[in-house]
Amino acid sequence: MNDIGLKVKRFYEKNPFNFPDSPAIIEKKIRDRNLILDYAPLSKEKLYKRKVIELGCGSGWLSLCLSHYYKCEVTAIDFNQKSINIAKAAQDLLKTNVRFICADFTKEFLNEKFNWVISVGVLHHTAQAMVNLDALIKRYLDDQGNILIGLYHLHGRRPFLDKIEKLKNSNQDKADLIE
Repeated sequence: MNDIGLKVKRFYEKNPFNFPDSPAIIEKKIRDRNLILDYAPLSKEKLYKRKVIELGCGSGWLSLCLSHYYKCEVTAIDFNQKSINIAKAAQDLLKTNVRFICADFTKEFLNEKFNWVISVGVLHHTAQAMVNLDALIKRYLDDQGNILIGLYHLHGRRPFLDKIEKLKNSNQDKADLIE
């Protein structure tokens, strides 16, 4: 992993994204509302019982929703063990069957093809985003598969920006915010 990857990893180990809440709160949020409905390309017709890989799953909300609402066979990868642990604990409460793996998804380690390759808010954090995108498509996408890539924009990162604003308004040392 290069310097950029190490900095990103350290940041997210301190601030697990996208639901740093307790696993019980994650479970409640997922049961209360199908969060996938916010992603127009991800319809039930396209996803139901499909084989999906999520690269950079964070604390697992998308993978857990795919398994819970659409009965997908999901493999979810993140390089942050803290986030994976949160996701697994939420999964235990939801009774889903996601295969969570703590690993650097830019390295080849699975020999499988998937109907869907999903990476939301992650690739732009890698040193070679386009190279990694090409590799992921070749490595994981089946011949009839779909890919969903999400890159940050103002509205898509609003929860993250709100968290950063709260951190900035706290008495934490600035070095703690970026290390």
